Amino acid sequence: MMDQKIKSEERTGEGEMSKRRQVQENYSLRSGKMLRPVQKQKFLYLVVDDWERGFTIRKIDVDNLETSADLDLEPSVLRLMSPVPGHGMDFTALGSNIFISSRRDPGTFVYETYTEGVAIGQRLSDSMMFGVHIFVATANMQLYALKNDSLRGEHSFEVMSTDGSKDPHMSIPTLDWSWKSVPSPLPFAGGERVTAYALHPDGRTIFITAGSRSLFRTFSFDTRQSEWRCHGEWMLPFEGQGYFDI
Repeated sequence: MMDQKIKSEERTGEGEMSKRRQVQENYSLRSGKMLRPVQKQKFLYLVVDDWERGFTIRKIDVDNLETSADLDLEPSVLRLMSPVPGHGMDFTALGSNIFISSRRDPGTFVYETYTEGVAIGQRLSDSMMFGVHIFVATANMQLYALKNDSLRGEHSFEVMSTDGSKDPHMSIPTLDWSWKSVPSPLPFAGGERVTAYALHPDGRTIFITAGSRSLFRTFSFDTRQSEWRCHGEWMLPFEGQGYFDI
């Protein structure tokens, strides 16, 4: 009797669940609406040079951008002292991480936005010291770094990535990431300076304008094939880093 009662209750529960599911489906059909999953909240991370000894990263709710006009009221998630006072630092979005480096010190840090934690990143090589750093993150979580030092006539081009054995999004910066030189030689001379650069919407092609005096050319680098291509003696129509708004 007890076993029969349990089975009877299980069948009754299944029937009620089936009825509820049918009611939801019928409601969706009548209303012309489908139940949608809850969207994740989006945030904008803004790096501010707002104190004499370093930088501040602020977390801004995208939905409140129109109503919140006072930046000082936004929460500060990280205050970072510059390793070398008086010299700039570079901040680059790499997936859900923010890669942080100095132009005068090889040490790097990685700020993870999901956990709001800071990890020690892979050190920059000696060839990347001094000059102006240009960082471009591709869609497959590779970070390309170009040192542009036209005064010393020195350029260096390297890439930081995992060894492919782990999902880059689940990797540990201190253990799984590493730097290596890009085998393809740069198509412009050491005395030429980079004036503009951008990542193509395909997520793998980097465009760069470089030159000196009155002669400037625009190149593209295919990160998948590791190949350079010259597009002619013309300049990208902006200075510094550009973004494709698609």
